[in-house]
Amino acid sequence: MSRLAKLAAVLFLFPTAILSTVGPASHQRVTWSILRSTSAPPHVGASAIEAYGQIPLHFEANEGQAADEVKFLTRGNGYAMFFTPTETVLSLTAPKADAGPASKERISAVVRMKLLNANSSPSMAGIGELAGKVNYFIGSDPTKWRTNVATYAKVKHENVYPGVDLIYYGNQQQLEYDFVVAPGADPRTIRLGD
Repeated sequence: MSRLAKLAAVLFLFPTAILSTVGPASHQRVTWSILRSTSAPPHVGASAIEAYGQIPLHFEANEGQAADEVKFLTRGNGYAMFFTPTETVLSLTAPKADAGPASKERISAVVRMKLLNANSSPSMAGIGELAGKVNYFIGSDPTKWRTNVATYAKVKHENVYPGVDLIYYGNQQQLEYDFVVAPGADPRTIRLGD
């Protein structure tokens, strides 16, 4: 397994967990750190890098710009995430370590997270529609272009387990997800797999 794949597995499968109670329902918050570049061009200041990291993620509804099973996706510097009813897929790319600075050689890794014994077709919806839209003008066939694709601040999977919803959100440095457990629902039903 490459160094990038090992790091992705650690970041994706072993997130930092914080458990708290919000009102009558139990609420679990988990954070995935997204890979950050350790170096930047000399003309880019630390404050610019920090500001970039605080930009909220936006989740695009899939309107044909990804595989049919993908319902939402998000992209950033060196990664893309795809959200399907049954799993979340993190695709990472990075410059090849032994390649020269002008080289376009890259290494990649894919990590998947599945909810074990979960609802195989939960309802999925975008929450908090954002003002920005995404357009795809790829190729010369206008029938394959995608325009005004809606973006959202969060993605919600409803009833992944009885009485348990899963909500994704974050910024350019980390993706977070919450399991929102309704009163009386059993949080012990939540099981993650790869």
